[in-house]
Amino acid sequence: MSVGPDYAVDAERLLRRADLAMHAAKDAGGRGESRLYDPAMGERIRDRLFVETSLREAIAKGELRLVYQPKFALGSGEVTGLEALARWRHPTLGEVSPSVFIPIAEESDAIHELGAWVLGEACGQLARWEKAGHSCVPVAVNLSAPQFTADLPRLVAETTRAHAIAPDLIELEVTESLLIKSPETARRLLQQIAARGSRVVLDDFGVGYSSLGYVKQLDLHGIKIDRTFIRDLAGSRRDAAIVKAIVGLAHGLGLRVVAEGIEQQAQADLLKDLGCDEGQGFLFCRPLPGEEIGGKYLARHGAPAALLAG
Repeated sequence: MSVGPDYAVDAERLLRRADLAMHAAKDAGGRGESRLYDPAMGERIRDRLFVETSLREAIAKGELRLVYQPKFALGSGEVTGLEALARWRHPTLGEVSPSVFIPIAEESDAIHELGAWVLGEACGQLARWEKAGHSCVPVAVNLSAPQFTADLPRLVAETTRAHAIAPDLIELEVTESLLIKSPETARRLLQQIAARGSRVVLDDFGVGYSSLGYVKQLDLHGIKIDRTFIRDLAGSRRDAAIVKAIVGLAHGLGLRVVAEGIEQQAQADLLKDLGCDEGQGFLFCRPLPGEEIGGKYLARHGAPAALLAG
């Protein structure tokens, strides 16, 4: 809704501002929601457009960077993999949070440019580590729903081939909500990705639909337990029971289990006792640039790749 003459004195502006209010209602939940236009809506639209335009320019100019957060085997302390995370420092806005620029990218075609850049940069970093003589482990790249298209298996295969790295060094993390929208399409695409040698992990398990029917049909290599079950794990019998059930289910399906968001030693100890395979979180290591990760965790003759190294 938009009311005149408060915010518009002609029909064209009145309708345009009602349209902004309509989009705000959709963002708030869609069906059944209503919003009355206020000037701040126009400001938010301009801000989003500025971020989107700046993001495209940053991708084209190579101004983004990747940092990597290790995953550790909870039993041995060995580094088992890395998660690639995009970071962006804007010349005037400063450090822009991924929680800000990724949703904006997802609402536009910029997510395809961003996704291709992240995949290419991760493969390039793996190639640089190999050239430096480091022991490489799989690098996980997060996928957004708009990226989950028929072109995805080809993009992954061509990018790994272009950088001359083994396909199984790239791991794709997908969410339940992404898969449940088109389960048959998801099954077909994941089969193609797996057939080419790359791995797929189901991210944020437990907070979405958690449909066992489609989990058993998909070519998955593992699942990540959402951090909401880890946060209060040490003091919650219910969270511990849920984690134990998830671990048992995953192992029964032949999948490895990663717990994310570990910040306390008590959480890590309990996860190990519950049979969880791997852990990731600030307790062990914060996300680091590629050169630091290589020297600290992947060097063949450097510091031991263990939990205490972080």
